[in-house]
Amino acid sequence: MRVIGLDVHRTFAVVAVLDNTKLSHLGRVDLTRDAVLAFGRKLQPDDEVVIEATVKSAMIVRLLRPGSVAVTLKGHNEPCPGAAFKRRVRRAA
Repeated sequence: MRVIGLDVHRTFAVVAVLDNTKLSHLGRVDLTRDAVLAFGRKLQPDDEVVIEATVKSAMIVRLLRPGSVAVTLKGHNEPCPGAAFKRRVRRAA
């Protein structure tokens, strides 16, 4: 299982993947409908996507969930098991 983190900005999201213990930066995804759907088609069924809760997050969740991918929204102050992951993602970017 991979954990995919999306750091959501106004017009794009920065994507990082934690696969077992290997962290990799996948670049950016434009926050257009077509780009998010194309990103969703690349996800594996057992992937877990963690998205920073922002104004754009609801749109991303609606587009990714029909693909049977687990999507979790996390607020800035919410404790989550991926907190250390998020710190590593920011360092890797």
